Amino acid sequence: MTSKQTTIVALLLGSLCADISSAPTRSSGGWKQKEFIITFWCAPPATDEALARVAAEGYNLTWVPAEGLDVAARHHLRAMLTSEETSGARSLLPNG
Repeated sequence: MTSKQTTIVALLLGSLCADISSAPTRSSGGWKQKEFIITFWCAPPATDEALARVAAEGYNLTWVPAEGLDVAARHHLRAMLTSEETSGARSLLPNG
């Protein structure tokens, strides 16, 4: 390794150590994650029966159309809105 390469490696390692030492800690009131988001790739229909099973399995985030928001809330699930226009499913259809 040349002296130039050694210097570059030393600078990179030094900056990495500086970033780690300046990261927030619990005692400084830094950010702390309260719970993990647990979701899935293909959401079931936004019905009471389906979302009750989702909640019973331990998931806490589901994908629903706007009309499914109340159903998700009844089962204490977080919800992300979905629609045919934003899901990309239309582009997979023959005339999409």
